[in-house]
Amino acid sequence: MPKTTTSFFLACVFFCLYGCPVQAQDPIFSQFYANKMYLNPALTAYDDGTTVNLQYRDQWRQVRKGYSKFTTSAVGATTDVPCLHSGFGLMYVNNTEGEGFLEWNSVSMSYAYRALRDGVYFADDWDLSFGLKASYNWRQLNWANLVFADQLDPIYGVTTASSLSPPTSVVTGEGNFDVDGGVVATGKKWRVGVAASHLLRQKTSFYGTPQRLPVRWTAHASYIKKITYKPGAGMPETTLIVAPIMRMDVQDASASPNAASFMSWNVGCAVSTLGLFGGLWAQSRYLFPDRTNMSTAVAQIGYEIKAPDADYRFSISRDFTLNSVATAPSGAWEAAFIINFKTAYPCAPKTVSARLEHRQCPAL
Repeated sequence: MPKTTTSFFLACVFFCLYGCPVQAQDPIFSQFYANKMYLNPALTAYDDGTTVNLQYRDQWRQVRKGYSKFTTSAVGATTDVPCLHSGFGLMYVNNTEGEGFLEWNSVSMSYAYRALRDGVYFADDWDLSFGLKASYNWRQLNWANLVFADQLDPIYGVTTASSLSPPTSVVTGEGNFDVDGGVVATGKKWRVGVAASHLLRQKTSFYGTPQRLPVRWTAHASYIKKITYKPGAGMPETTLIVAPIMRMDVQDASASPNAASFMSWNVGCAVSTLGLFGGLWAQSRYLFPDRTNMSTAVAQIGYEIKAPDADYRFSISRDFTLNSVATAPSGAWEAAFIINFKTAYPCAPKTVSARLEHRQCPAL
Protein backbone atom coordinates (compact mmCIF):
# COMPACT_ATOMS: atom_id res chain seq x y z
CA MET A 1 0.00 0.00 0.00
CA PRO A 2 1.56 3.40 -1.00
CA LYS A 3 2.45 5.78 1.77
CA THR A 4 -0.16 8.36 0.73
CA THR A 5 -2.85 5.67 0.64
CA THR A 6 -1.88 4.43 4.08
CA SER A 7 -1.87 7.96 5.47
CA PHE A 8 -5.26 8.67 3.97
CA PHE A 9 -6.64 5.42 5.39
CA LEU A 10 -5.42 6.28 8.89
CA ALA A 11 -6.60 9.86 8.56
CA CYS A 12 -10.11 8.72 7.63
CA VAL A 13 -10.16 6.40 10.62
CA PHE A 14 -9.17 9.22 12.97
CA PHE A 15 -11.71 11.67 11.52
CA CYS A 16 -14.43 9.08 12.07
CA LEU A 17 -13.32 8.85 15.70
CA TYR A 18 -12.94 12.63 16.05
CA GLY A 19 -16.25 13.57 14.48
CA CYS A 20 -18.55 11.54 16.74
CA PRO A 21 -18.53 10.24 20.31
CA VAL A 22 -17.29 6.65 20.39
CA GLN A 23 -16.47 4.13 23.08
CA ALA A 24 -13.68 1.81 22.02
CA GLN A 25 -13.80 -1.90 22.63
CA ASP A 26 -11.11 -3.77 24.52
CA PRO A 27 -8.43 -5.84 22.76
CA ILE A 28 -9.49 -9.49 22.67
CA PHE A 29 -7.31 -12.55 22.07
CA SER A 30 -8.42 -15.28 19.67
CA GLN A 31 -6.86 -17.93 21.93
CA PHE A 32 -8.93 -16.70 24.85
CA TYR A 33 -8.37 -19.77 27.06
CA ALA A 34 -4.58 -19.34 26.76
CA ASN A 35 -4.88 -16.28 29.03
CA LYS A 36 -7.55 -17.28 31.53
CA MET A 37 -6.96 -14.40 33.93
CA TYR A 38 -7.60 -11.90 31.10
CA LEU A 39 -10.76 -13.75 30.06
CA ASN A 40 -12.27 -13.97 33.56
CA PRO A 41 -10.73 -13.08 36.95
CA ALA A 42 -12.44 -16.14 38.44
CA LEU A 43 -10.11 -18.30 36.29
CA THR A 44 -7.04 -16.91 38.07
CA ALA A 45 -4.70 -19.81 38.99
CA TYR A 46 -7.12 -22.28 37.42
CA ASP A 47 -4.18 -24.65 36.88
CA ASP A 48 -2.53 -26.16 39.93
CA GLY A 49 0.84 -24.81 41.01
CA THR A 50 2.41 -21.71 39.46
CA THR A 51 1.72 -20.77 35.85
CA VAL A 52 3.52 -18.28 33.61
CA ASN A 53 1.96 -17.32 30.28
CA LEU A 54 3.05 -15.15 27.35
CA GLN A 55 0.80 -14.19 24.45
CA TYR A 56 1.37 -12.11 21.31
CA ARG A 57 -1.13 -11.06 18.64
CA ASP A 58 -0.12 -9.56 15.29
CA GLN A 59 -2.85 -8.40 12.91
CA TRP A 60 -3.50 -6.50 9.69
CA ARG A 61 0.01 -6.99 8.31
CA GLN A 62 -1.10 -6.26 4.74
CA VAL A 63 -1.96 -2.69 5.68
CA ARG A 64 1.79 -2.09 6.07
CA LYS A 65 2.97 -4.61 3.47
CA GLY A 66 4.44 -7.34 5.62
CA TYR A 67 4.95 -5.80 9.04
CA SER A 68 2.26 -4.96 11.53
CA LYS A 69 1.59 -1.88 13.60
CA PHE A 70 -1.46 -3.44 15.23
CA THR A 71 -0.19 -5.70 18.00
CA THR A 72 -1.33 -6.95 21.39
CA SER A 73 0.90 -8.70 23.90
CA ALA A 74 0.41 -10.02 27.42
CA VAL A 75 2.56 -11.60 30.11
CA GLY A 76 1.22 -12.95 33.38
CA ALA A 77 1.85 -15.25 36.31
CA THR A 78 -0.56 -16.99 38.68
CA THR A 79 -0.18 -19.12 41.81
CA ASP A 80 -2.72 -21.51 43.27
CA VAL A 81 -2.95 -21.64 47.09
CA PRO A 82 -5.26 -24.63 47.66
CA CYS A 83 -5.19 -24.60 51.47
CA LEU A 84 -6.68 -21.08 51.29
CA HIS A 85 -9.04 -22.03 48.43
CA SER A 86 -7.49 -19.08 46.57
CA GLY A 87 -5.54 -18.07 43.50
CA PHE A 88 -3.41 -14.96 42.93
CA GLY A 89 -2.25 -13.41 39.66
CA LEU A 90 -0.28 -10.55 38.13
CA MET A 91 -0.51 -9.48 34.47
CA TYR A 92 0.72 -6.82 32.03
CA VAL A 93 -1.00 -6.12 28.69
CA ASN A 94 0.07 -3.79 25.86
CA ASN A 95 -2.00 -2.90 22.80
CA THR A 96 -0.69 -0.71 19.97
CA GLU A 97 -2.79 0.61 17.09
CA GLY A 98 -1.22 2.37 14.12
CA GLU A 99 2.34 3.64 13.93
CA GLY A 100 2.53 4.38 17.64
CA PHE A 101 -0.57 6.56 17.35
CA LEU A 102 -2.62 4.91 20.05
CA GLU A 103 -1.11 2.75 22.79
CA TRP A 104 -2.86 1.10 25.73
CA ASN A 105 -1.05 -0.43 28.71
CA SER A 106 -2.51 -2.22 31.70
CA VAL A 107 -1.04 -3.67 34.89
CA SER A 108 -3.39 -5.92 36.85
CA MET A 109 -3.56 -7.88 40.06
CA SER A 110 -6.15 -10.64 40.28
CA TYR A 111 -7.63 -12.80 43.03
CA ALA A 112 -9.95 -15.82 42.85
CA TYR A 113 -11.71 -17.61 45.68
CA ARG A 114 -13.11 -21.11 45.18
CA ALA A 115 -16.18 -21.15 47.40
CA LEU A 116 -17.38 -24.69 46.67
CA ARG A 117 -14.04 -26.31 45.99
CA ASP A 118 -13.30 -29.95 46.81
CA GLY A 119 -16.73 -30.77 48.19
CA VAL A 120 -16.61 -28.26 51.05
CA TYR A 121 -20.29 -27.36 50.63
CA PHE A 122 -21.62 -29.64 47.91
CA ALA A 123 -20.00 -32.59 46.13
CA ASP A 124 -16.50 -33.17 44.80
CA ASP A 125 -17.75 -32.74 41.23
CA TRP A 126 -18.48 -29.04 41.79
CA ASP A 127 -16.06 -26.12 41.82
CA LEU A 128 -17.39 -22.54 42.02
CA SER A 129 -14.94 -19.63 41.79
CA PHE A 130 -15.35 -15.89 42.29
CA GLY A 131 -12.72 -13.45 41.05
CA LEU A 132 -11.77 -9.76 41.16
CA LYS A 133 -9.12 -7.97 39.14
CA ALA A 134 -7.81 -4.48 39.91
CA SER A 135 -5.99 -2.69 37.09
CA TYR A 136 -4.22 0.53 36.34
CA ASN A 137 -4.65 1.45 32.67
CA TRP A 138 -2.72 4.04 30.71
CA ARG A 139 -3.53 5.19 27.18
CA GLN A 140 -1.54 7.63 25.08
CA LEU A 141 -1.84 9.14 21.62
CA ASN A 142 1.07 10.66 19.68
CA TRP A 143 -0.51 13.61 17.89
CA ALA A 144 2.70 14.44 16.00
CA ASN A 145 2.45 11.18 14.03
CA LEU A 146 -1.09 11.79 12.81
CA VAL A 147 -1.77 12.77 9.19
CA PHE A 148 -5.07 14.48 8.30
CA ALA A 149 -6.91 14.76 4.99
CA ASP A 150 -6.10 18.47 4.49
CA GLN A 151 -2.37 17.60 4.54
CA LEU A 152 -2.55 15.20 1.58
CA ASP A 153 -1.72 16.02 -2.01
CA PRO A 154 -2.56 13.44 -4.76
CA ILE A 155 0.92 13.86 -6.28
CA TYR A 156 3.30 14.96 -3.51
CA GLY A 157 1.72 13.11 -0.60
CA VAL A 158 1.92 14.80 2.81
CA THR A 159 2.56 18.52 2.34
CA THR A 160 1.26 21.32 4.56
CA ALA A 161 0.35 21.32 8.23
CA SER A 162 -3.20 20.49 9.23
CA SER A 163 -5.69 23.22 10.07
CA LEU A 164 -6.95 21.11 12.99
CA SER A 165 -5.69 22.57 16.27
CA PRO A 166 -3.54 20.09 18.24
CA PRO A 167 -3.95 19.64 22.00
CA THR A 168 -1.60 21.31 24.46
CA SER A 169 0.72 18.29 24.58
CA VAL A 170 1.98 16.49 21.47
CA VAL A 171 1.71 13.19 23.34
CA THR A 172 -1.61 13.13 25.12
CA GLY A 173 -2.40 10.46 27.65
CA GLU A 174 -4.65 9.46 30.49
CA GLY A 175 -4.60 6.87 33.24
CA ASN A 176 -7.25 5.37 35.44
CA PHE A 177 -7.95 2.53 37.84
CA ASP A 178 -10.43 -0.14 36.91
CA VAL A 179 -12.04 -3.24 38.41
CA ASP A 180 -13.27 -6.43 36.73
CA GLY A 181 -15.23 -9.26 38.31
CA GLY A 182 -16.35 -12.74 37.38
CA VAL A 183 -17.72 -16.10 38.43
CA VAL A 184 -17.01 -19.58 37.04
CA ALA A 185 -18.75 -22.88 37.78
CA THR A 186 -16.92 -26.10 36.87
CA GLY A 187 -18.26 -29.63 36.86
CA LYS A 188 -16.63 -32.92 35.86
CA LYS A 189 -17.41 -32.33 32.18
CA TRP A 190 -18.57 -28.73 31.84
CA ARG A 191 -17.53 -25.19 32.68
CA VAL A 192 -19.50 -21.94 32.44
CA GLY A 193 -18.49 -18.44 33.42
CA VAL A 194 -19.55 -14.79 33.31
CA ALA A 195 -17.28 -11.75 33.67
CA ALA A 196 -17.86 -7.99 33.75
CA SER A 197 -15.08 -5.53 32.86
CA HIS A 198 -14.85 -1.78 33.63
CA LEU A 199 -17.11 -1.89 36.66
CA LEU A 200 -15.93 1.59 37.73
CA ARG A 201 -17.18 3.12 34.43
CA GLN A 202 -14.27 5.57 34.24
CA LYS A 203 -14.50 8.59 31.94
CA THR A 204 -12.08 8.54 29.02
CA SER A 205 -11.26 11.10 26.32
CA PHE A 206 -8.22 12.33 24.40
CA TYR A 207 -9.91 15.20 22.63
CA GLY A 208 -13.43 16.52 23.05
CA THR A 209 -16.21 15.48 25.42
CA PRO A 210 -15.26 12.72 27.91
CA GLN A 211 -17.22 9.50 27.52
CA ARG A 212 -17.98 6.83 30.10
CA LEU A 213 -16.19 3.56 29.37
CA PRO A 214 -18.98 0.99 28.93
CA VAL A 215 -19.08 -2.27 30.86
CA ARG A 216 -18.03 -5.28 28.78
CA TRP A 217 -19.89 -8.50 29.57
CA THR A 218 -18.29 -11.83 28.70
CA ALA A 219 -19.92 -15.26 28.86
CA HIS A 220 -17.98 -18.44 28.10
CA ALA A 221 -18.66 -22.16 28.27
CA SER A 222 -17.01 -25.48 27.39
CA TYR A 223 -17.87 -29.17 27.61
CA ILE A 224 -15.54 -32.18 27.85
CA LYS A 225 -16.16 -35.40 25.93
CA LYS A 226 -13.57 -38.20 26.16
CA ILE A 227 -13.28 -40.82 23.41
CA THR A 228 -11.04 -43.86 23.91
CA TYR A 229 -9.36 -45.38 20.84
CA LYS A 230 -6.40 -47.57 19.81
CA PRO A 231 -3.88 -45.92 17.45
CA GLY A 232 -2.72 -49.32 16.14
CA ALA A 233 -2.19 -53.00 16.89
CA GLY A 234 -0.15 -53.61 20.03
CA MET A 235 -0.40 -49.97 21.12
CA PRO A 236 -2.12 -48.85 24.34
CA GLU A 237 -5.49 -47.20 24.36
CA THR A 238 -5.41 -43.45 23.89
CA THR A 239 -7.90 -40.80 24.92
CA LEU A 240 -9.15 -38.17 22.49
CA ILE A 241 -10.71 -35.13 24.20
CA VAL A 242 -13.33 -33.23 22.21
CA ALA A 243 -14.50 -29.96 23.72
CA PRO A 244 -17.17 -27.68 22.22
CA ILE A 245 -16.47 -24.07 23.26
CA MET A 246 -18.40 -20.81 23.23
CA ARG A 247 -17.68 -17.20 24.07
CA MET A 248 -19.89 -14.12 23.83
CA ASP A 249 -18.87 -10.48 24.37
CA VAL A 250 -21.25 -7.54 24.68
CA GLN A 251 -20.17 -3.95 25.28
CA ASP A 252 -22.23 -0.76 25.44
CA ALA A 253 -25.65 -2.43 25.16
CA SER A 254 -28.29 -0.07 23.77
CA ALA A 255 -31.85 0.38 24.92
CA SER A 256 -33.15 -1.57 21.92
CA PRO A 257 -33.91 -5.26 22.55
CA ASN A 258 -31.22 -7.68 21.31
CA ALA A 259 -29.02 -4.81 20.16
CA ALA A 260 -25.58 -3.63 21.24
CA SER A 261 -22.85 -1.33 19.98
CA PHE A 262 -20.51 -4.32 20.07
CA MET A 263 -21.44 -7.97 20.21
CA SER A 264 -19.37 -10.98 19.21
CA TRP A 265 -19.94 -14.74 19.30
CA ASN A 266 -17.19 -17.35 19.13
CA VAL A 267 -18.50 -20.88 18.59
CA GLY A 268 -16.37 -23.92 17.78
CA CYS A 269 -14.57 -26.99 19.07
CA ALA A 270 -11.19 -27.86 20.62
CA VAL A 271 -9.51 -31.28 20.50
CA SER A 272 -6.54 -32.86 22.29
CA THR A 273 -4.67 -36.18 22.16
CA LEU A 274 -1.09 -37.43 22.67
CA GLY A 275 0.14 -33.92 23.52
CA LEU A 276 -1.28 -32.37 20.36
CA PHE A 277 -4.15 -29.92 20.70
CA GLY A 278 -5.96 -27.39 18.60
CA GLY A 279 -9.31 -26.09 17.57
CA LEU A 280 -11.46 -24.40 14.99
CA TRP A 281 -14.12 -21.78 15.71
CA ALA A 282 -15.97 -18.98 13.97
CA GLN A 283 -16.55 -15.40 15.07
CA SER A 284 -19.82 -13.71 14.24
CA ARG A 285 -22.22 -11.03 15.41
CA TYR A 286 -24.86 -13.72 15.78
CA LEU A 287 -25.03 -17.11 17.47
CA PHE A 288 -25.77 -18.94 14.21
CA PRO A 289 -23.38 -17.47 11.63
CA ASP A 290 -23.89 -17.50 7.88
CA ARG A 291 -21.89 -16.08 4.99
CA THR A 292 -23.40 -12.61 5.43
CA ASN A 293 -22.49 -12.07 9.10
CA MET A 294 -19.56 -14.40 9.90
CA SER A 295 -16.46 -12.20 9.99
CA THR A 296 -13.62 -14.54 11.03
CA ALA A 297 -12.65 -18.19 11.21
CA VAL A 298 -9.90 -19.09 13.72
CA ALA A 299 -7.70 -22.17 13.47
CA GLN A 300 -5.38 -23.17 16.34
CA ILE A 301 -2.71 -25.86 16.74
CA GLY A 302 -0.35 -26.54 19.62
CA TYR A 303 1.73 -29.08 21.50
CA GLU A 304 2.18 -29.87 25.18
CA ILE A 305 5.32 -31.36 26.74
CA LYS A 306 4.86 -32.97 30.13
CA ALA A 307 7.95 -33.02 32.35
CA PRO A 308 8.19 -34.29 35.95
CA ASP A 309 8.04 -30.82 37.47
CA ALA A 310 6.30 -28.73 34.79
CA ASP A 311 4.12 -28.75 31.68
CA TYR A 312 5.08 -26.68 28.65
CA ARG A 313 2.48 -25.60 26.09
CA PHE A 314 3.01 -23.70 22.85
CA SER A 315 0.28 -22.85 20.37
CA ILE A 316 -0.28 -20.66 17.33
CA SER A 317 -3.50 -19.54 15.71
CA ARG A 318 -4.54 -17.84 12.49
CA ASP A 319 -7.55 -15.59 12.02
CA PHE A 320 -8.96 -15.83 8.51
CA THR A 321 -11.00 -12.75 7.62
CA LEU A 322 -14.14 -13.78 5.74
CA ASN A 323 -16.03 -10.54 5.19
CA SER A 324 -15.69 -7.94 2.43
CA VAL A 325 -12.40 -6.48 3.75
CA ALA A 326 -10.61 -9.85 3.62
CA THR A 327 -8.01 -8.80 1.03
CA ALA A 328 -6.95 -5.65 2.86
CA PRO A 329 -6.14 -6.52 6.52
CA SER A 330 -5.14 -10.17 5.93
CA GLY A 331 -6.39 -11.45 9.30
CA ALA A 332 -4.17 -12.02 12.32
CA TRP A 333 -1.56 -14.35 13.80
CA GLU A 334 -1.35 -15.20 17.48
CA ALA A 335 1.12 -17.20 19.57
CA ALA A 336 0.92 -18.37 23.18
CA PHE A 337 3.49 -20.00 25.45
CA ILE A 338 2.54 -21.38 28.88
CA ILE A 339 4.65 -22.99 31.60
CA ASN A 340 2.86 -24.69 34.48
CA PHE A 341 5.13 -25.53 37.41
CA LYS A 342 3.05 -28.27 39.00
CA THR A 343 5.16 -28.67 42.14
CA ALA A 344 5.32 -24.95 43.01
CA TYR A 345 2.71 -25.05 45.78
CA PRO A 346 2.68 -22.72 48.77
CA CYS A 347 0.61 -25.51 50.34
CA ALA A 348 -0.46 -28.92 49.09
CA PRO A 349 -4.02 -29.63 47.86
CA LYS A 350 -6.09 -31.90 50.11
CA THR A 351 -8.41 -33.45 47.55
CA VAL A 352 -8.89 -33.64 43.79
CA SER A 353 -10.64 -30.61 42.35
CA ALA A 354 -13.46 -30.74 39.80
CA ARG A 355 -11.19 -28.71 37.51
CA LEU A 356 -9.04 -31.79 36.87
CA GLU A 357 -11.00 -32.87 33.79
CA HIS A 358 -10.65 -29.50 32.08
CA ARG A 359 -6.96 -29.26 32.93
CA GLN A 360 -6.40 -32.49 31.00
CA CYS A 361 -7.24 -30.65 27.77
CA PRO A 362 -4.41 -28.14 27.02
CA ALA A 363 -6.67 -26.12 24.71
CA LEU A 364 -8.87 -25.20 27.69
